[in-house]
Amino acid sequence: MPFSTSFSTLALALATSMPLAACGKSGPGGPTAADDVVSTSQTLFTYQNAVGYLPRGIAEYKAAIVFLPGLRDPATGNPLDSRGLVRGTSDGGCSIWCGASMAEVRKRALALAGGRVALIGTTTLLDDAAGYATLLKALSEFGTQSLHPELANIPIFFVGHSQGGCTAYGFSRVHGARVAGFLTMKGGCHSPAPAQAASGVPGYFLIGAVDAPHRRDNITAVFEAGRAAGAPWSLSTDPFQHGPMEDLDLMFDWIGAVLTARLPATAGAPLRAMTESVGWLGDRSTGAVSPYACYGSTRSSASWLPSREAALGWQRMAGGTAVVSAC
Repeated sequence: MPFSTSFSTLALALATSMPLAACGKSGPGGPTAADDVVSTSQTLFTYQNAVGYLPRGIAEYKAAIVFLPGLRDPATGNPLDSRGLVRGTSDGGCSIWCGASMAEVRKRALALAGGRVALIGTTTLLDDAAGYATLLKALSEFGTQSLHPELANIPIFFVGHSQGGCTAYGFSRVHGARVAGFLTMKGGCHSPAPAQAASGVPGYFLIGAVDAPHRRDNITAVFEAGRAAGAPWSLSTDPFQHGPMEDLDLMFDWIGAVLTARLPATAGAPLRAMTESVGWLGDRSTGAVSPYACYGSTRSSASWLPSREAALGWQRMAGGTAVVSAC
């Protein structure tokens, strides 16, 4: 029996035979002593090449944050792996972010959606039907193992780097109704075909100024086609090479605003639609930002931002200064 299968079987047996623990009610900052919550003492679960971290004491998870790495570290040639980020350890390949930034990303991710998030890490998943199916099956298995059946249908937010970003975007094209949002960093393999369901999903595309030119060309073409069709997408260029986003304030302001706007009040209900006109726009030439209604240039080529804070973060990277707050 493969290791991953036997481990999953053991985890399921432990989870289902373990006595239920009375924990506090899960509020915005985590559990309180006001109510009982069904839980197990486990936090880590595994299925094939995916690992899930489920914080204890959560009555019902509201979103899964899925980290998708690229194929190989361009500096070392080693395969990439985001499971260490989810475990909170630095073992194995570089987990997209490395060193101190890995702990900071994990900490901030766990604070999203009032702390009611599951973190999912994988080795590389390719942008194909088999990769999508593996992730969906992993979420379903984690739901069974953890006694949290909502994970089988939970909204997903993707954070992908390189190949992982292409997979995040590809999944959103096929399963957009399941995706709250996606952040794709410096991939050169995004499908140039019509965005399909991804056109309704908030997305953030990141380019590296000194990364390979084909990546810039691929990302820019996909972004501009989607924006022309009204997709609520952002585009930034950082001054670096092929590494992940370094401005974590910008990253988590954007993700937090998207999740606040998109997650349904009732578990299992559809994700709320993101209306393009409810947001800010950023001028990619000047870095100026304004609410959608006040934007004076061509809206279909501007970066769309979900909140004022996210717009100011985008502007910081774009090097602009002009802010129009009212019109």
